[in-house]
Amino acid sequence: MKLFLLILLFPLVSSALSLENTFGGLTYHLWNGDGVAEKYSNKLNSEGTLIFTGLIGIGLSEDHETYRIFMGQNSIADIIYGATYSYTWKIGPVKAGPILGAYVQNDNNFRAKGITPFSLGWGIVPIIGIEASIKVLTFGDNYIRLNTIITPVLVNETLSLGVDL
Repeated sequence: MKLFLLILLFPLVSSALSLENTFGGLTYHLWNGDGVAEKYSNKLNSEGTLIFTGLIGIGLSEDHETYRIFMGQNSIADIIYGATYSYTWKIGPVKAGPILGAYVQNDNNFRAKGITPFSLGWGIVPIIGIEASIKVLTFGDNYIRLNTIITPVLVNETLSLGVDL
């Protein structure tokens, strides 16, 4: 209920508020030590480094800040839940800046496949990197945005359907 009220009240005090639904989730793993990518699920290339993660989420952007919550699949097709915060600057048509967040996964399912999980423990996986996004299509107050998140271990691509409030 509080989030609903927050979404209703923000347009009264903000001139650059957007609400986005995020879909997709192509993830390219930059590291494939010991051929671990062969054990990944939802592979889109022969090495296993490119996977589909079935991500869906919702985000709220105001000026430079974006808050998102999401769910999807990790590299072994287990369900994950998470949140991110990014602070971006507009550089021409691109918005870019740092992103921080985390998601929760079941580390035991990685161990069962013979993979050492990339987490801080307790299934918490950090998201630290750079976000870059660009509106690829605008129609009225609505738009489609291509989002790229680059971390030291992977690159993730999603699409967002958004509306400027």
